[in-house]
Amino acid sequence: MSIPSEMETTTIKLTISLEHKKTLEKAAAQRNVSLNDYLLEIALEAAGKVSLSMFEIRFYPF
Repeated sequence: MSIPSEMETTTIKLTISLEHKKTLEKAAAQRNVSLNDYLLEIALEAAGKVSLSMFEIRFYPF
């Protein structure tokens, strides 16, 4: 899930406990991805769920 070199990038700082870091590193290792890629994956997944939940969908019978 690496970012192509031609894309504009930015840096996000995350401050967590050492225990949480170890837990996240273990989860990333189980998926054979870097911690950075794992965090990006779960952040984008969460963002997709949030953006979808912002819209209320109603079905009306015809």
